[in-house]
Amino acid sequence: TIRYLYNKSSTENIAIRLVFDFENSSYKVEASSDPVSLVHERFEDKKAGETKEEAKETEKKAGGKELIQPKEPVFGPTESYLLKPITLPDGVFFKDIYAEHQIERVSAGLAYIYFFPQGYVEKAVINLRDEDDEVHYSLEINPISGAVKIEPEYKEPEIKR
Repeated sequence: TIRYLYNKSSTENIAIRLVFDFENSSYKVEASSDPVSLVHERFEDKKAGETKEEAKETEKKAGGKELIQPKEPVFGPTESYLLKPITLPDGVFFKDIYAEHQIERVSAGLAYIYFFPQGYVEKAVINLRDEDDEVHYSLEINPISGAVKIEPEYKEPEIKR
């Protein structure tokens, strides 16, 4: 799926995101023809649990200038038989997912990996586990080629800030 999305994004000139749902152990594909740009949120930019809107208000009250924010792209489901939502097989779960736009690994809720029409996918690590959290597999995505390396072990992401 990852290799297919890498190629689809560049050949169709669309931004694609792979959406991982930890609660339902599933993933789906969404696409957008809008321009997409990802910006890291730094820890000091907002307090834990604070929404983007609350962080902007806090910044205004502290006398800071509000930065111009780019228009948020609108993503929607893709219409392709090959890209239907997929539920992981019984006994297989997402342990955590890291993509380069994130501050840290995501292990609950939703996680995203973005594919860009210029032939680039975020560097990412998807860690899978069994029900007892004893057996692990990792999928590491190469951002330039879209190739996926699968290893039968838990993989710590190389987070460089």
